Amino acid sequence: MNRIELKTQAKQQIKGNIGILFVIALIIAVISSIASFVLSLIPFVGSLLNAIIVTPAFALSLIRIYLNLTRNTKPAAGDAFSGFDDFWAAFKVNFLVGLFTFLWSLLFIIPGIIKSFSYSMSMYILAENNAVNITIYRIILINNKLSDITAS
Repeated sequence: MNRIELKTQAKQQIKGNIGILFVIALIIAVISSIASFVLSLIPFVGSLLNAIIVTPAFALSLIRIYLNLTRNTKPAAGDAFSGFDDFWAAFKVNFLVGLFTFLWSLLFIIPGIIKSFSYSMSMYILAENNAVNITIYRIILINNKLSDITAS
């Protein structure tokens, strides 16, 4: 498939869904902003709590919405909160990706940058698989195989 075919297919999938996608983005932006403001009132840990609690769940929600859109499933405004159904899985994936990236960065900055790219698909793997049926370490292994990092 070339670029023109991919672009045409993407336009067809989004066609008729722009309005609801805008509403979902607006809902997430407003709630994230309010949560960020409220949590910033807590000294030292407020922004950390926002990054730990709100961001992973909404990121998982958005990924699921767009993956479902590619499968011709109409999005609904309530889908903006679907990431909270698997909140602990999203939290664990986000935490482990951050931890592993930090540990790789201790070697030098370049390995940390490379591993951050290699772990970038972790939330997509979680979104495609039911959190009950897959472990967090399995997600990291699948991610490494996708990015061709592991030795074969």
